Amino acid sequence: MLAQESRDDGQEGAMKSLHDGYLPTPGQTVAKILVGGMMTCNFQLPKDGFCCAHHLAMKCSTELLQRLCDGPCHADWPEPVAQCSECGALVLDFSNDSVPVCGYCGDNTYRTKLSTKLSM
Repeated sequence: MLAQESRDDGQEGAMKSLHDGYLPTPGQTVAKILVGGMMTCNFQLPKDGFCCAHHLAMKCSTELLQRLCDGPCHADWPEPVAQCSECGALVLDFSNDSVPVCGYCGDNTYRTKLSTKLSM
């Protein structure tokens, strides 16, 4: 389960993240999100072959990520409405779900920006 409290009171070692009020998403969750997205792509085969689909996806994605890193900044990054309390994935919108369930782990308990839990 994701840690329940995050403080940033100026103390050294305080956890900071892109979106104030939310905990950083754990690396394991980020990896699942990235690999899950890659599994929905049909990558072009290289001329020199490849060992497996996993490494083909990693190679193609790494090249694409480098091009994106070298590109312009984007100021229109979305603001989350909640965070899954189980896996730490951010929730960008509840409007299409009558009972929101995390798209990554299936949990239905969320932390809001004010660190309260919503159980839908």
